[in-house]
Amino acid sequence: MGFGTIDWRAMTEGTVVVATIFGWNHLLDWLGYRSGFVRWLLNPPPLLLVTDGQVLQRNLRRELITRDDLREQLREHGVEHVRDVKKCFLESDGTMSVIRRDRGELTRPSEKQKG
Repeated sequence: MGFGTIDWRAMTEGTVVVATIFGWNHLLDWLGYRSGFVRWLLNPPPLLLVTDGQVLQRNLRRELITRDDLREQLREHGVEHVRDVKKCFLESDGTMSVIRRDRGELTRPSEKQKG
Protein backbone atom coordinates (compact mmCIF):
# COMPACT_ATOMS: atom_id res chain seq x y z
CA MET A 1 0.00 0.00 0.00
CA GLY A 2 1.54 3.27 -1.14
CA PHE A 3 1.29 6.76 0.26
CA GLY A 4 -1.59 7.96 -1.95
CA THR A 5 -3.71 4.80 -2.06
CA ILE A 6 -6.92 4.27 -0.13
CA ASP A 7 -7.72 1.01 1.63
CA TRP A 8 -11.39 0.69 0.59
CA ARG A 9 -11.94 -2.31 2.84
CA ALA A 10 -10.99 -0.34 5.96
CA MET A 11 -13.13 2.57 4.83
CA THR A 12 -16.11 0.27 4.25
CA GLU A 13 -15.67 -1.36 7.66
CA GLY A 14 -15.51 2.05 9.31
CA THR A 15 -18.68 3.14 7.54
CA VAL A 16 -20.46 -0.02 8.73
CA VAL A 17 -19.39 0.68 12.34
CA VAL A 18 -20.61 4.28 12.21
CA ALA A 19 -23.91 3.24 10.58
CA THR A 20 -24.40 0.56 13.24
CA ILE A 21 -23.87 3.07 16.06
CA PHE A 22 -26.33 5.51 14.49
CA GLY A 23 -28.82 2.67 13.94
CA TRP A 24 -28.63 1.48 17.57
CA ASN A 25 -28.97 5.05 18.81
CA HIS A 26 -32.07 5.62 16.70
CA LEU A 27 -33.58 2.26 17.72
CA LEU A 28 -33.03 2.92 21.43
CA ASP A 29 -34.49 6.43 21.13
CA TRP A 30 -37.53 5.03 19.33
CA LEU A 31 -37.99 2.25 21.91
CA GLY A 32 -37.65 4.77 24.74
CA TYR A 33 -40.31 6.94 23.12
CA ARG A 34 -42.69 3.99 22.70
CA SER A 35 -42.09 2.13 25.97
CA GLY A 36 -42.13 3.58 29.47
CA PHE A 37 -40.10 0.62 30.74
CA VAL A 38 -37.33 1.13 28.16
CA ARG A 39 -37.39 4.89 28.88
CA TRP A 40 -36.98 4.11 32.59
CA LEU A 41 -34.05 1.75 31.82
CA LEU A 42 -32.30 4.27 29.58
CA ASN A 43 -33.06 7.34 31.74
CA PRO A 44 -33.57 6.42 35.38
CA PRO A 45 -35.36 8.95 37.59
CA PRO A 46 -33.26 11.54 39.47
CA LEU A 47 -31.72 10.31 42.73
CA LEU A 48 -32.15 12.55 45.77
CA LEU A 49 -28.78 13.28 47.43
CA VAL A 50 -29.63 16.13 49.82
CA THR A 51 -32.95 17.09 51.36
CA ASP A 52 -33.42 20.11 53.63
CA GLY A 53 -29.69 20.41 54.28
CA GLN A 54 -29.31 16.72 55.22
CA VAL A 55 -27.03 14.51 53.10
CA LEU A 56 -28.52 11.13 52.23
CA GLN A 57 -25.40 9.01 52.75
CA ARG A 58 -27.02 5.81 51.47
CA ASN A 59 -27.70 7.42 48.08
CA LEU A 60 -24.17 8.85 47.93
CA ARG A 61 -22.75 5.41 48.63
CA ARG A 62 -25.04 3.84 46.02
CA GLU A 63 -23.58 6.11 43.33
CA LEU A 64 -20.00 6.05 44.73
CA ILE A 65 -20.02 9.80 45.40
CA THR A 66 -17.94 11.12 48.29
CA ARG A 67 -18.98 14.05 50.46
CA ASP A 68 -16.05 15.99 48.98
CA ASP A 69 -17.42 15.36 45.46
CA LEU A 70 -20.83 16.55 46.60
CA ARG A 71 -19.43 19.72 48.17
CA GLU A 72 -17.45 20.43 44.98
CA GLN A 73 -20.61 20.16 42.88
CA LEU A 74 -22.50 22.40 45.29
CA ARG A 75 -19.77 25.04 45.06
CA GLU A 76 -20.04 24.91 41.26
CA HIS A 77 -23.73 25.78 41.74
CA GLY A 78 -22.80 28.69 44.02
CA VAL A 79 -23.74 26.96 47.28
CA GLU A 80 -21.20 27.22 50.09
CA HIS A 81 -22.80 24.98 52.74
CA VAL A 82 -24.93 21.85 52.49
CA ARG A 83 -27.34 23.40 54.99
CA ASP A 84 -28.29 25.95 52.30
CA VAL A 85 -29.63 23.20 50.02
CA LYS A 86 -33.32 22.36 49.92
CA LYS A 87 -32.91 19.52 47.40
CA CYS A 88 -30.02 18.13 45.37
CA PHE A 89 -30.57 15.46 42.73
CA LEU A 90 -28.22 13.33 40.68
CA GLU A 91 -29.74 13.37 37.19
CA SER A 92 -29.69 10.45 34.75
CA ASP A 93 -26.98 12.15 32.65
CA GLY A 94 -24.63 12.41 35.66
CA THR A 95 -25.15 16.10 36.38
CA MET A 96 -26.44 17.46 39.68
CA SER A 97 -29.46 19.71 40.04
CA VAL A 98 -29.45 21.93 43.11
CA ILE A 99 -32.46 23.70 44.59
CA ARG A 100 -31.47 26.21 47.25
CA ARG A 101 -33.39 26.96 50.41
CA ASP A 102 -35.65 29.99 50.25
CA ARG A 103 -33.40 32.60 51.87
CA GLY A 104 -33.64 35.73 49.79
CA GLU A 105 -30.30 36.19 48.02
CA LEU A 106 -29.71 32.45 47.80
CA THR A 107 -32.84 31.92 45.71
CA ARG A 108 -32.40 34.92 43.41
CA PRO A 109 -28.79 36.10 43.28
CA SER A 110 -29.49 38.00 40.05
CA GLU A 111 -32.03 40.24 41.88
CA LYS A 112 -29.24 41.52 44.13
CA GLN A 113 -27.13 42.41 41.09
CA LYS A 114 -30.01 44.33 39.43
CA GLY A 115 -30.61 46.67 42.37
